[in-house]
Amino acid sequence: MTIIDWRKNPERLSMALDMLNQPTIQEMLAVMESESPDKQQRPVADGFGATRVLGQIEGFREAMNMLRSFAEPLPSALDEVTTTWGVDLPEPK
Repeated sequence: MTIIDWRKNPERLSMALDMLNQPTIQEMLAVMESESPDKQQRPVADGFGATRVLGQIEGFREAMNMLRSFAEPLPSALDEVTTTWGVDLPEPK
């Protein structure tokens, strides 16, 4: 199953929303946010160390965003836009 499959299912969306609204989960997420890698100061000696720290920050953010997205419905399909590139349009009057 993928995150898209999950978010397509209204029952799963409802379960995830119920879970994310639980006070215990909200408190746990708040603790995680307060201790996220971007809020910690760690000494970095070289470019490799800086890359590693930035990777941890990005990975943490991505994981937190994905966890929260389990309760978000997928956006509705966009209306199809007519292609006008390379097409002769009528002259304005």
